[in-house]
Amino acid sequence: MTAIVWSGGDKNLALQFLAAWAVITALYLTASRLIRRARRA
Repeated sequence: MTAIVWSGGDKNLALQFLAAWAVITALYLTASRLIRRARRA
């Protein structure tokens, strides 16, 4: 997806997409850890 946007010439949009993906991934990993910890307790 990012490669398609990047090749289209809109590098700013591609960087925003990458940043959004990184944030979503980090939030997902954090949430899954918290859920696992809550289930064990």
